[in-house]
Amino acid sequence: MKVLSSGTYKGVRSYNADIIGLLDDMYYVCDGSTAVFDDNKFFDTGDLLEYMRLLNKNIKNESDIKSDLKKAIRLSNQYLVGMEKYHEYELPTYTIAVVKDLGVMIEYYILCDTLISILYKDGHVENIQDRRIDSVKDFCRAKRREILANTNLSEDERMKLLLENEQVTRMKANAEDGFPVGSTKEDSIDLGFIGIIDKSKVDRILICSDGYYDSEDVMPSTVEDFELSYVENRVQEILSHDKRDDMTYILLEV
Repeated sequence: MKVLSSGTYKGVRSYNADIIGLLDDMYYVCDGSTAVFDDNKFFDTGDLLEYMRLLNKNIKNESDIKSDLKKAIRLSNQYLVGMEKYHEYELPTYTIAVVKDLGVMIEYYILCDTLISILYKDGHVENIQDRRIDSVKDFCRAKRREILANTNLSEDERMKLLLENEQVTRMKANAEDGFPVGSTKEDSIDLGFIGIIDKSKVDRILICSDGYYDSEDVMPSTVEDFELSYVENRVQEILSHDKRDDMTYILLEV
């Protein structure tokens, strides 16, 4: 497979919590979830930022996708001294999408709200998503709109309620009544979806974080959505927005 275009860009936060992997025959996009609890338990520079850097350093193409990701978590966790004192949701969480070239076949893996979009040679498009977070995300967004619309709140009260809303949502990470997401626990990787597709039938593949295609966007559906010029123009259009998330994408030609 050939990388036609790729990039990772910071949103409105102080740093980019997305990471990108362009390994030999293995490609991934990982989106770190914004820290809503104490983010300096282990690193002065921020636990989420440093954990994403550790994962990016430790993800290698050595075995099957799940084994590679679990090993990266295990190696990265060595730097979180005393992590057992904290709940899973208090530590870094992330979404991830991976594509691996197996020669005749292509293996894919997805966990939480990233996107793998496949353009087949016959012209049809398959969007592979993990939508299990949608109901939780929708509830959080509705509550956020309610808080923002309340004119009786002081600015301090509003900010406190907005943070609490995010914290309540994060507490549902990998809970029975919540949503599956990547975390510092190796077994979180078992919650993702994995599949195999025939490489000979595939034309192009787009892997991206929700900064490129959010769950509320219209998903790729035509050949034009995979054209290099369209993808790069879309990137520039998103970067022109004052309010935007971190954005990461990889466009592959098979």
